[in-house]
Amino acid sequence: HSFGSCQATWLLHYSALAHRIKQVTLIDPVAMLLTEPDVMSNFLYARNVLNNKSALGKKIGAVANELFIEHYLRRHFSWYNSELWLEDIPQDTKVLICLSENDEILNFEKVKREVEIICEDMGGFMHGGLSITSNDKKHKNNTTTTTTTKTVDLITWENAGHAFCVSRPDVWKQLYSAMK
Repeated sequence: HSFGSCQATWLLHYSALAHRIKQVTLIDPVAMLLTEPDVMSNFLYARNVLNNKSALGKKIGAVANELFIEHYLRRHFSWYNSELWLEDIPQDTKVLICLSENDEILNFEKVKREVEIICEDMGGFMHGGLSITSNDKKHKNNTTTTTTTKTVDLITWENAGHAFCVSRPDVWKQLYSAMK
């Protein structure tokens, strides 16, 4: 989830391990489009996120302002080594991408559009085929739309913010089902 997508990227870039990875689940993947200013400015600099009075806003602010996280991200994090490009994921790796529509850190529209563009640029194929189905399900005032391809699944949570899935067992079941 979130920053963990950077570690997943490092593993996918490590040739000795990449061929062993058969499935990747990216939830609120800040590693996608990391060279765009959204993640860095929203997490490290945006006062509207850091001063957000909601419970989630307070948690993001607490994490973003934690001394060691700030030191690492501002002084030692290699942004250029951590960006995930879908084209770099091995052909036989199944990918599940989960995005929250109202994500306070990453830009939902840009990341969703990037996934769609990659599929389109590959002639309607993403790692071996495209089979799109749509389902709408209700999850506590949030609508979930699932778009599925043979190897890449995209789940979008409408009216949901960053870390929407973390404390919701009903969403865990949806993730588990998509990962099968």
